[in-house]
Amino acid sequence: MNREQWEAIYKHDKSYDGKLFYGLKKGRVVCRPSCHRGDHINPEEIVIFTTLEEAAKFGYRPCKRCKPEDMQWSGAKAEVVLKAKKLIDHTFAEKFDLCVISEKLFVNRCYLCRVFKQETGMTLLEYCNKKRCECAKGLLTKSELCIAYIAVQSGFSNSSQFCHLFKKVEGKTPCQYRREYFKAFQEN
Repeated sequence: MNREQWEAIYKHDKSYDGKLFYGLKKGRVVCRPSCHRGDHINPEEIVIFTTLEEAAKFGYRPCKRCKPEDMQWSGAKAEVVLKAKKLIDHTFAEKFDLCVISEKLFVNRCYLCRVFKQETGMTLLEYCNKKRCECAKGLLTKSELCIAYIAVQSGFSNSSQFCHLFKKVEGKTPCQYRREYFKAFQEN
């Protein structure tokens, strides 16, 4: 192992992922350089491989933490966030319950909140409200639907909460959005 390879492993440099892999002699596990499994290891406990096939020939198995065999995989945090988004995308019209979401994802709710905010820049509830507003925008384009009905169908508990959060997310009230939509529709 040369100094450049060690620094890539020590600094968890993602730019080296796929270019080299390192095996831990102790557990016979092979990782990508960005894996945090190598936080407290001695350079003498590492073997460098250029391919996963080479590592497999020497009896090393892929790390379950960094999944070096799946180069499309972007990490455990990104995976949790993606799963949380998918869950919210399918359940945004139901009552928001952080405990239920974290239980369905099999993660601690504090961890989920922290990781989601780090990765997306918004809280889970903000994301849920954004999805609810997207749904409401689609329903607002139908002139026959009343605001109270749209609020309930979009997952809001009442029209007051709906109007307040819609304005917070979209910068205008649902009525203003509807007026502007139909005005633009008539002009075209």
